[in-house]
Amino acid sequence: MKNFAKNHIFLIIILIILFSFPVSLSSQARLNNRIIVTGLAIDKAESEYEITAQVVKTSPSSKQAGSASIEFVSDKDKTITGAISKLLYKTGKMTAFSHTGLILLGDGLMKDDLTKALDYFVRDNVVEDSVLLACASGAAKDELKKTKDIDVSVGIGLQKVFSYKQKESDGVMTSLLSFLKCSKDESGTVAISEMKISSDNSSAQGGSQGSGQGGEQQGSEQTENENSAQGGEQSQSFEAVSPINCFVGGVYAGKLKEPDEIEGFMLAKNECSIDDLTLENVNCGKLNNATIGVKIKHKTSKIKLCYQDGLPCLEVKISIKNAEIKEIQNDEAILDLSKDEFDFIKKEIAGAISKKVAACFNKSQELGADIFGAYKLGNRFYYRQTKHKFATRQEFLSALKFNVSVATTRLEY
Repeated sequence: MKNFAKNHIFLIIILIILFSFPVSLSSQARLNNRIIVTGLAIDKAESEYEITAQVVKTSPSSKQAGSASIEFVSDKDKTITGAISKLLYKTGKMTAFSHTGLILLGDGLMKDDLTKALDYFVRDNVVEDSVLLACASGAAKDELKKTKDIDVSVGIGLQKVFSYKQKESDGVMTSLLSFLKCSKDESGTVAISEMKISSDNSSAQGGSQGSGQGGEQQGSEQTENENSAQGGEQSQSFEAVSPINCFVGGVYAGKLKEPDEIEGFMLAKNECSIDDLTLENVNCGKLNNATIGVKIKHKTSKIKLCYQDGLPCLEVKISIKNAEIKEIQNDEAILDLSKDEFDFIKKEIAGAISKKVAACFNKSQELGADIFGAYKLGNRFYYRQTKHKFATRQEFLSALKFNVSVATTRLEY
């Protein structure tokens, strides 16, 4: 066997090349005949659904290797099934939904029960049920197209995959499956962040920031990029804190839009995070109407329900395990703080956080949304009292009291 290999080494090499070469060609051909869907936008006008797909289109092998372009494809139909079928036909290539990370919901859908529209994606397995949901303040397709000018994935520059991350954008990560499940449980309330992208125009020479890396822009998209380049480079960025839309039973109930309401929700939830806290008009010792910037490094919260004087009371306990004073704006420079001043600042932190969480609770109660899951806790731990006293969830929420406590364990300066 060894002698055969030595005598026919060149023949073996040729056979290996012949067998591998066609395979590589067919793989490249399949890649060139495929488009990747990274995001979907759903709008509804009157009785028609409009589906817009953000797609990554690979270039043929005759062009520069590894090049691709971002494009948007839309189509309409009376059903989501029909709209997606038309969309797939329009692309003219094999469509891959495995990279779809976001479904953006337009304001036209807010009049209907969203569970009916989104149920299709779970039953048909078009996308993973872990895909994230976000809302748009207007037409979802217009907001989705703004993502063309955002480089959020430098490491995978080929695709510019849109990433909507809770930690980076201070948003609420709500998956498709989570939305459908929570809409049907006892509380029936789901919170979804609103995706807002702001534009900044800066005078700069060169092409548009939204041009594909190595790819070619065609048609109206190329014209739009050229126009934006003439007036200066257009930069798109996510707004740090965006409104939170509340849905009850899959139906839009309203939104948390004031800063205190949004930040209160983030502070009360372990799944969400908000790092920076500003204290104003702090007066104690050397502090004279000081403005203090605090960085919250580690936070936990516990939410429980109890009955007081025959009425339900929601208790939110927030524990700041570690926080740091990053800045003190004062009449005179402060190099160190006394124990009394530290204790006073801790009380100010507790007061500021309590105010924000209370604002969130009051707004959600006004909307009839059980944003902290109180009714679910009542049914789980106080079933008889809850069912005996309150015929409906809305009666329970109207009678619900609220209490929040905040404790800071470690504060550094």
